[in-house]
Amino acid sequence: MARRTDPAGKRKSRPVTIRAAWIAGSCAVAAAIAGPLLASALSGTSPATSVPAAPSKTSTIPQAPKISVRQLSGLLGDGTGSWIVTKPMQDLSPFPAEASESAVEQWVAKNNAIDSDTVKSGAVTNLVVTVQGQSSAQIVLTDIDFVVVHRGSSTIHGGLVNNEGAGPLTFRYVQVDLDSKPPKITGSSRNYFAGPSAPAWQRTPVRFPYYVSGTSTETFNILAYTDSDVTWYAEILWSVDGKNGDTIINNNGKPFETAVASRANTEYQFTDNRWKACPKGDASCANSG
Repeated sequence: MARRTDPAGKRKSRPVTIRAAWIAGSCAVAAAIAGPLLASALSGTSPATSVPAAPSKTSTIPQAPKISVRQLSGLLGDGTGSWIVTKPMQDLSPFPAEASESAVEQWVAKNNAIDSDTVKSGAVTNLVVTVQGQSSAQIVLTDIDFVVVHRGSSTIHGGLVNNEGAGPLTFRYVQVDLDSKPPKITGSSRNYFAGPSAPAWQRTPVRFPYYVSGTSTETFNILAYTDSDVTWYAEILWSVDGKNGDTIINNNGKPFETAVASRANTEYQFTDNRWKACPKGDASCANSG
């Protein structure tokens, strides 16, 4: 993942707007994130996707679980959201004309884009983490921890890409406050949209332990929020045949980064198959096509 660097056949497509962000100053600990209860996702199969799941670091214990990670786009994982890109504007690949889930995820990965704002409460990284055993041995998943590597206090140069639109999805979630020291799970439920009157099974919070083997899996949908700039990873803690271990969940060997975009001072827009820069708040630029 790129970090803190200095700037350096025509197809008609709809405009995509980006704010080029200089995020500076010391980052204080943000207040606890308010929002709907989110929850640990548990399902029996890996999510179907055309985007390859990123393997995490594996343990040297032979019976250790296998873990795959899919980094979804935006709060709902439907191809909408915002991302800070640290590449110079001229080096960005075109934004996909058909902004499907898989196309946007591939664009994010190719451009090393940092997850940014999708809701007013802050920036979010949305992960689907699937855990499975490698043999018939039953593995006990005992906990999940979140570790902050760095809290940003220096400038990030880049652009905030906005792809608007949304559609409701049904998942089971874990909501994580990255600004807490240490990060903490602030809520969980089986259904993101479950309110107080929803059936009890939709509001069931995550409660370890869970169990996996070579023929059974567990899937956790993690939503990690911040009001600043945080580099972080997660760990699945587990036990098998009397041996304890942990497996790191990260972004292809690198930590995840999640950064709020409210300090942005420039906008990029992708239209008519090219990127252009716009002053922050220039509605005429942002709305041109």
